[in-house]
Amino acid sequence: MEAQAPFISVVIPTYNRATVIGDTIRSVMAQTFQDFEIIVVDDGSTDNTADVVAGFGNAVRLIRQPNKGITGARNTGLRAARGTWIALQDSDDTWLPEKLAEHVKDLNAHPELKVFFVDAWLQRTHLGTEAVLSFDHSGFSSHLQSGFTVIPRPLWHQIRYGVAWVQGTLIRHDLIKAIGLYDESLTIFTDYDLFCRLALHAPWGINRTPLVRIQRLADDKSYVSSQRTKTPEKAYRTMSYIMEKLLAQGNLTPQEGAIVRDKLYGSLSGWGNALWQKGDTVGARSCFTKAFRVRQQPGALLKLIATWVLRRKRTLK
Repeated sequence: MEAQAPFISVVIPTYNRATVIGDTIRSVMAQTFQDFEIIVVDDGSTDNTADVVAGFGNAVRLIRQPNKGITGARNTGLRAARGTWIALQDSDDTWLPEKLAEHVKDLNAHPELKVFFVDAWLQRTHLGTEAVLSFDHSGFSSHLQSGFTVIPRPLWHQIRYGVAWVQGTLIRHDLIKAIGLYDESLTIFTDYDLFCRLALHAPWGINRTPLVRIQRLADDKSYVSSQRTKTPEKAYRTMSYIMEKLLAQGNLTPQEGAIVRDKLYGSLSGWGNALWQKGDTVGARSCFTKAFRVRQQPGALLKLIATWVLRRKRTLK
């Protein structure tokens, strides 16, 4: 007889995290709410990550696959999950013991909701800075009540404040399936894209209790902040793509449409600047043209004209 499906599936993608994933798994196993399964997707690790995970025995379901990247690993876990609810976690972060229990308390009080958040402590250990609360750090807390807050239309808040830390969420499994899981064409802003799409389909319940610890390590170069600095063209191109997908949905409120277009304008302009600095005049012109179509701003028009002037001067030479 098949075992009863768990209430929550905890999905943890990992790649070369042998030194830290044990702590992550133990923090999940220590939850005061225990009706869950743990799925770890080893995305082609070249260290002994799989051995560390296997050491937890039947408490953890290990799936090994060739390297597909973070979105491919998360989607593998989501497709394998059996729970009604999904709790996503990264393999170098930890939960406080009451994290899942707090979610369950909130969903019992608000059965109409399908997306829940708790707050998180953000710690940059290599910078020697004290941990800060994510909602305070982003400014999002100014929109929240002291305990629990329902955000009926969360897209504006997600774009304005970058609300979503995936480690602090609980999401209905059927909702993630309905929006198409993670976009596997993306390698950065992957969670941002998912939560922008979630924000168009369901209100969010926000609990200000900090029950997650998110760490960033000095030797990890995979974080978005690192990729923004080293490959700004990629970051702007990716954000433009995400905003264009949102506009194509066609069901935005005027306020949502305005902030999406502002974000798209800024991303296209930044992309054009990055191409300009590389000497790609044609590519820069294309970006500035698209930016001007989104927002008829003088800055985009001047940059667009400059690409033609520069081309003419080069031709005359």
